[in-house]
Amino acid sequence: MSMNNDVNNSTDPAVKEAREKAQQAFMEMSRQILDLLPTLQDALDRMSVQLEELKLESSAELFSDFGKSVVSLSDSLPTVFFENDDIDKVNPHAAIVFDNITALVERYETENIPTIKSFLTSELMPNFKAFRQELEAALHKAFPPS
Repeated sequence: MSMNNDVNNSTDPAVKEAREKAQQAFMEMSRQILDLLPTLQDALDRMSVQLEELKLESSAELFSDFGKSVVSLSDSLPTVFFENDDIDKVNPHAAIVFDNITALVERYETENIPTIKSFLTSELMPNFKAFRQELEAALHKAFPPS
């Protein structure tokens, strides 16, 4: 039996308590991620509006915040999905979103608003939506709402 199975099957009260605390921490982290996802979607929607209004700088600032938040969120996923295969379903979507973020940075550097908006709405927004849906499904499966 592996050491990990020994810990999971332990009847030691201290081990049980530590396992419960870890589970609570993972559930809290999961809740925070679920709370963040609509905010990130709102940021994309707001960026699109700002580009329509020709507010390139405001859109670029929001995009920077969006990118940092996505990186931070993605960095937490291996911890949340420790010993869970569902991260394998999320990772390909995350990789596409990261590629889109990189590509959008390049488009922002051109300062060509129609090109930026087109890529935002035709690539990043639908790919983020797919990432969000897969991540939400995986989080709900790993940590069912009580």
